[in-house]
Amino acid sequence: DAGLAWADAALAASGLVRIAPAELVQERAWGRVRRVATDGGPCWLKEPAPALRHEARLTVALGRVAPDLLPAIVAADPATGRLLLRDAGRRLRELAAEERSLERWLEVLPRYAELQLAVAPDVERLLALGLPDLRPEQLPTRYAALLDELEALDDAWPATPAERRRFRAAVPFVEA
Repeated sequence: DAGLAWADAALAASGLVRIAPAELVQERAWGRVRRVATDGGPCWLKEPAPALRHEARLTVALGRVAPDLLPAIVAADPATGRLLLRDAGRRLRELAAEERSLERWLEVLPRYAELQLAVAPDVERLLALGLPDLRPEQLPTRYAALLDELEALDDAWPATPAERRRFRAAVPFVEA
């Protein structure tokens, strides 16, 4: 398919070759992830849903700020949002579950917070990359727009008339 053809070309440009069929690891509404075995070790092909295509641009930008906090990027396609990443080891949630401890999270979360603080001054540049504006001051507008979208669904929105009135009545509280 197009994603694997893109990944194969990106691997070749990086001097790598896929050595086995790609393995679908996760498929959700927000995208899919495939493990791609290569002659240089495993890579991960991430293919987001259209609404999350900005992830590729964001990952590249964050990689410039803190490359040690992200998997190495083999390739990124801003148009489709595809990412091809080097393997970064076992997932944190798996390690924490296996160890029955939150210690690893306590190591990682401060570094994650440092990254957020480091990029916070660049919010306008990040928004220009296509990230959705989810800052708190945007919440009232987004909440009202969501209600409009849901109400346009009419019968497809399973809220009762009383629930709909309650949601709409909450707009001033969200604004406050």
